[in-house]
Amino acid sequence: MWYRLFINLTPFIPLSLKGEGEETLERGEAPLLPTLPLPLAREGGQGDRLLNDLKQRLSIKESLKGRRRSLITKYQNMCYNGLMIRKCLPDDIDRVYFIINEAAKAYEGAIPDDCYHQPYMPIDELEREMKRMTFFGWEAKDGELVGVIGFEPIKDVTLIRHAYVLPQWQKQGIGSKLLNHLKGLVTTSRLLVGTWADTGWAIDFYKRRGFNLLPDKDELLKTYWDIPQRQIETSVVLGMKVGR
Repeated sequence: MWYRLFINLTPFIPLSLKGEGEETLERGEAPLLPTLPLPLAREGGQGDRLLNDLKQRLSIKESLKGRRRSLITKYQNMCYNGLMIRKCLPDDIDRVYFIINEAAKAYEGAIPDDCYHQPYMPIDELEREMKRMTFFGWEAKDGELVGVIGFEPIKDVTLIRHAYVLPQWQKQGIGSKLLNHLKGLVTTSRLLVGTWADTGWAIDFYKRRGFNLLPDKDELLKTYWDIPQRQIETSVVLGMKVGR
């Protein structure tokens, strides 16, 4: 008599996970490999061979469990209480535009009048910026982005660019988590950020997270940024070593 033992080689993963070079596991989707029928002889000369086959398949199952754990860990590293950091896509441009220009209203009356305008970043400028650098966003439970930060490696440094959180979402740790996410991606020895000299709150934010004001800010701004002379005159640069 023959019996058929069905082995599910991969446990169900409840969330969509996707990494470079990895399969996608969608919500409620079938396992990574299909359920396989394994014929086992109750008795007879094929028993040993079939049992060895079973051991091999169980070994595959354990290997996939390990892979599942690594995928979940990778996913959870970007998740915080149901909220998620993700890479911004070209289709996100309208939302990124809204976040930057809403949050930048805080500059009114703080930075020189000739440097402030609305929209603070026009859509065509943002389109160029999104092509030249990577943006990451903080996605709320409803799927809407509420904070963004730009990431731009240039020469021997990495720049933090355009870090903004919607006013109603500020003071909830979103900026810190976005910044920490970028720190984990840096492959250069230094991480730099530029901001307006008159925005004390922004300078204090970075100082509390290990950044220091750099004395050679004019040279740095001319070397790594593409900004007008007036902005160089009214800006500062903070930096930190990231141990790469």
